Amino acid sequence: MDASLILGVIGPIVTIVTILGTTLYWLGGKFREIDMRFQQIDERFRQIDRRFEEIDKRFEKN
Repeated sequence: MDASLILGVIGPIVTIVTILGTTLYWLGGKFREIDMRFQQIDERFRQIDRRFEEIDKRFEKN
Protein backbone atom coordinates (compact mmCIF):
# COMPACT_ATOMS: atom_id res chain seq x y z
CA MET A 1 0.00 0.00 0.00
CA ASP A 2 1.02 3.52 -0.68
CA ALA A 3 1.79 5.77 2.32
CA SER A 4 -0.57 8.50 1.13
CA LEU A 5 -3.40 5.96 0.91
CA ILE A 6 -2.74 4.77 4.47
CA LEU A 7 -2.64 8.36 5.78
CA GLY A 8 -5.75 9.15 3.75
CA VAL A 9 -7.63 6.35 5.49
CA ILE A 10 -6.18 6.74 8.99
CA GLY A 11 -6.64 10.53 9.15
CA PRO A 12 -10.44 10.55 8.88
CA ILE A 13 -10.74 7.51 11.16
CA VAL A 14 -8.72 9.25 13.88
CA THR A 15 -10.83 12.38 13.44
CA ILE A 16 -14.10 10.45 13.72
CA VAL A 17 -12.94 8.52 16.78
CA THR A 18 -11.81 11.77 18.44
CA ILE A 19 -15.14 13.46 17.72
CA LEU A 20 -17.05 10.43 19.05
CA GLY A 21 -14.96 10.30 22.20
CA THR A 22 -15.40 14.00 22.88
CA THR A 23 -19.13 13.84 22.24
CA LEU A 24 -19.59 10.83 24.51
CA TYR A 25 -17.59 12.53 27.27
CA TRP A 26 -19.76 15.65 26.95
CA LEU A 27 -22.98 13.61 26.99
CA GLY A 28 -21.77 11.74 30.05
CA GLY A 29 -21.34 15.05 31.84
CA LYS A 30 -24.82 16.15 30.87
CA PHE A 31 -26.34 12.88 32.06
CA ARG A 32 -24.47 13.17 35.37
CA GLU A 33 -25.88 16.68 35.78
CA ILE A 34 -29.42 15.49 35.00
CA ASP A 35 -29.03 12.59 37.45
CA MET A 36 -27.81 14.98 40.15
CA ARG A 37 -30.85 17.19 39.63
CA PHE A 38 -33.19 14.22 39.89
CA GLN A 39 -31.49 13.24 43.16
CA GLN A 40 -32.06 16.76 44.48
CA ILE A 41 -35.73 16.56 43.51
CA ASP A 42 -36.04 13.15 45.20
CA GLU A 43 -34.52 14.56 48.38
CA ARG A 44 -36.96 17.46 48.36
CA PHE A 45 -39.88 15.04 48.02
CA ARG A 46 -38.49 12.98 50.92
CA GLN A 47 -38.38 16.12 53.05
CA ILE A 48 -41.97 16.94 52.14
CA ASP A 49 -43.03 13.37 52.97
CA ARG A 50 -41.32 13.65 56.37
CA ARG A 51 -43.17 16.89 57.07
CA PHE A 52 -46.50 15.29 56.20
CA GLU A 53 -45.67 12.33 58.45
CA GLU A 54 -44.95 14.75 61.31
CA ILE A 55 -48.25 16.52 60.67
CA ASP A 56 -50.09 13.18 60.64
CA LYS A 57 -48.49 12.22 63.96
CA ARG A 58 -49.58 15.53 65.50
CA PHE A 59 -53.15 14.92 64.40
CA GLU A 60 -53.08 11.38 65.77
CA LYS A 61 -51.97 12.68 69.18
CA ASN A 62 -54.97 15.04 69.41
